[in-house]
Amino acid sequence: MLGVDAGILIAFFTVTMLAIYLAAPLIMSTLFSIIIGGPNGIYSYLLELPLIVAPQDSNGTIGQQLGIPMLRVFSLMQTIALAMFAVVLIVAAICYVLENFRIMNEGTAANIIMNSVFTLILIFACQPLYNTAAAAINLFVGWPDVGGLGLLIPSGNTIDILVGYATGGIGTVALPNMDPFTGFFFSGILIMLVASLLMLTLVMGVTRLFFTGVLAAVLPLILVLRLIPLTKPFADTLLQDLIGFMFASIMASIVLLFGYQVLISANLNPLTQILMAIITLFAAAYMSTIFVGKFGALGMAAANLVGGAVTTAAGAAMSMAGGAILGGGAGMASRLSRLSGKGLTKTEMLNQASQGFVSGAAPGAVSGFLSAGGGGRGGRLVMGSMGMRGLGRTVVSSMDMQQRSAQDFLSNRAGSTLSAVLYKNSSGDVLPSASPESSALFMSELDKKSSEDVYAGYVVANYPELAENLKDLRPAGLEIKRHLQSLPPEVAYSNWHRAQTQGSLPQEGRATFYQNARDEVGTNKETVNTIQKGIYTPNLEALDFSPRFAIDT
Repeated sequence: MLGVDAGILIAFFTVTMLAIYLAAPLIMSTLFSIIIGGPNGIYSYLLELPLIVAPQDSNGTIGQQLGIPMLRVFSLMQTIALAMFAVVLIVAAICYVLENFRIMNEGTAANIIMNSVFTLILIFACQPLYNTAAAAINLFVGWPDVGGLGLLIPSGNTIDILVGYATGGIGTVALPNMDPFTGFFFSGILIMLVASLLMLTLVMGVTRLFFTGVLAAVLPLILVLRLIPLTKPFADTLLQDLIGFMFASIMASIVLLFGYQVLISANLNPLTQILMAIITLFAAAYMSTIFVGKFGALGMAAANLVGGAVTTAAGAAMSMAGGAILGGGAGMASRLSRLSGKGLTKTEMLNQASQGFVSGAAPGAVSGFLSAGGGGRGGRLVMGSMGMRGLGRTVVSSMDMQQRSAQDFLSNRAGSTLSAVLYKNSSGDVLPSASPESSALFMSELDKKSSEDVYAGYVVANYPELAENLKDLRPAGLEIKRHLQSLPPEVAYSNWHRAQTQGSLPQEGRATFYQNARDEVGTNKETVNTIQKGIYTPNLEALDFSPRFAIDT
């Protein structure tokens, strides 16, 4: 059992790792070039600031496409802000009255009136002021291909090299970071890390652009709310968040530049280079959460959701593949075991083996997928080490679900077969001779029997093929005795006497009985468990030390 299972698992992981290694360049190129949009996409998601203006190019970046909705919302907020000036004047009048009663500080009403004049000017001037500042930052952080000056990042090749280092040279840029042997073992891990990182960039970038556009579009309303004492703290927070988004764009470009300079200048080993590139992209994506308060938390929540979804999807795929491999192996072994000794040619055997593999792979893949999406901690959307551990649990869970069927077909050893025989004999109908008196007498005699006597009367007398391969007589007899004692007397009596009739069967008939018992062991266990809760489960599989019985069978 161990050798066959180990061979299947080794073959599965070897084929999976080889497939990932060969497909890694295409996967990375698709993620980076198509989904993210290459260097220009990284610029748009992490660096660009949207402008309150209609875009000149209908196929521009996401930041440019936000111009039209920002312009429409800004016009509406401007109208609402002007209408709110009446409310501001009423608040100023109330404050003036309260000053006379010394409820509010003297001069509050005058400050509101003076600030209102300045705010009224800003309501009409905030659009060109914001656009000027945002456009200046875009020129500062961008490169010529995206309309910048290249002061910090000279070209999109800088982003290409960063992503190339992050993928260990197997992605968008052919860098000599890792030799093929190391890349073979690390490509799967790198795909998981970089896929999560690029999806993090996508969701954090969209979140940053969205909330920057929202805050810039509601600037007129924010300015008016700053005039009212009760809403001034809230308005100041929104204004600080907008400034934080703008400053985060500059810091993200500096982080990318610094990481690039470290990679091309420092003498680092390949794994350190990969880690440095991943940290650089990770830090640039998370920069907006550092300088932005309230909206930064929303961005982190969205990133956790997407990262967990990527991890769960990858775990489901791995579980489906693992379930298909193990289920296919079980189906193949089952088909071949039933055809053993029928004199088939090699071509016919190969055809039957392939059909058995296909018949077992489909339900195995379904079982693996269900185990990946089941309840418990394996279904949570988590990131980082928790996500990787969840992926490991998912794969192991899938293998565990296939273990029972694989053991039925692949082990065929004496201890496991004897256990299946016990359950089959216990799940049958109660014999007509199992009266209360005869059953009670049998249980009394069973109590007096030693383990060796039970083994001789149950196994040696009736199942000689099993007896030849079970060397530990006392443990086997003890397990059988405990199982029978845990049953109702009539069931135990029927089990024992049913076994006595099977010793007279021809060897071929017993072989068929063994096969049926193994095939039905799951159903028979459930039947026996319904007879008596907490029934003793025999641990006869521990005696599976001899492969001879499997060969003979």
